[in-house]
Amino acid sequence: MPLFLLSYTIAQADKQALNLAIAPIQQDLNISDGQIGLLQGAVFAVAFSLGGLPMGWLVDRGNRAVLAGGCIVAWSLATAMSGLADGFAMLAVCRALTAFFEAGLAPAAYSLFSAKLFPEERARASATYMLAPFLGAGAAMIGGGSIGAVLPDWPFAAQFGFDATWRLIFLVIGAPGILLGLILPLLVRDVRTRQTARQKQEAGPAWRPVISALFERGGFLRNYQFAMALYVAFLTSYITWYPTFLIREVGLTIASTGIIAGSVYMVGGIVGTVFTIVQMRRDGSLDRVLRWIKRTLIVLVPLTVLLPLTSSIWLLAPLYLVFAGLTATVLAVMVVPLQLTIPAHSQGKAIGVFTLMVTGAAGSLGPLAIGLLTQHADLPLGIAMLAAGGSALAGAILLMPSQSRSADLATIDPAG
Repeated sequence: MPLFLLSYTIAQADKQALNLAIAPIQQDLNISDGQIGLLQGAVFAVAFSLGGLPMGWLVDRGNRAVLAGGCIVAWSLATAMSGLADGFAMLAVCRALTAFFEAGLAPAAYSLFSAKLFPEERARASATYMLAPFLGAGAAMIGGGSIGAVLPDWPFAAQFGFDATWRLIFLVIGAPGILLGLILPLLVRDVRTRQTARQKQEAGPAWRPVISALFERGGFLRNYQFAMALYVAFLTSYITWYPTFLIREVGLTIASTGIIAGSVYMVGGIVGTVFTIVQMRRDGSLDRVLRWIKRTLIVLVPLTVLLPLTSSIWLLAPLYLVFAGLTATVLAVMVVPLQLTIPAHSQGKAIGVFTLMVTGAAGSLGPLAIGLLTQHADLPLGIAMLAAGGSALAGAILLMPSQSRSADLATIDPAG
């Protein structure tokens, strides 16, 4: 569904806007590395994960297109408001609101995919949807870098108080989502909109059987979720701090960092995602997806070591290109095991729980750990990235199952 791909791209651009602007924000608002780690990690991830639970409940009971559209408008307004922040507290509130409402998009999208597509098509649809993190992050960095190069002294912007480039970045990146959120419910039809109230109630089972399916029936889904939580901790550690690494330790400007890193990340991510889509067309079975993810995690190990220890941009650019491509092959199919094992009428809640565990518990720890290591242990940023991210990746490899067993596959009683 192109509109959901575009929506997720905008969400990722809004999410990544902070990463490029860390240095000027720290200077203007007097924010420490530890506070930046909170903004990138705990503030955003905890709000996102807490939003996933009520949003997942609403997805299983209401109009998914209307819910997604409302969330898009809300998070886009919060992103634009981030550009008006006068201190850490206001910026934290704006980022938390952005995260909370972004949590409603993925459960709505995946639930609609499962309702409208045959099982063998879901892996390809989900992989296509996961082009968005790379399109969005690339657009945010390239667009932000371009703003930094072209508009830092734009007189018209200064008249409205946008005398700092980072404020313009938030405003420009946040604006498009408002329009998209308003038109999405008009263009996407939810197949449940004609159901009766009784049917809607039956379509939304209680939380207990969902939790049981995810955690209590064998070790497959439980171990998989813990592995993906550690993977997200690793990924957020590198993605959120890497632009700052290029500025602080390689010596690039904000403009050059945005254009170079954004272009490389976007191209690598698109190539990796498209390659995954082609592979899943041949075989999108559960065991194939699990083996695919585990092998990719192992291949990522040398890149995890090389990226934060290299200071030449001529070496970093190709390394980052491969890094983006490999991480894309995991993100593209990360939710597929839930889609293939959890009934469609329960996937909103299941993905909400998955979001709480993977994004909230793990996504908050990686960036925060790096900020604390640089601030309190006086470690160089590259070494802190390797210590935090490398440990998380190692744990993900150890926990990641390479195959499932029939006894582990989840089923949920619709009656709850």
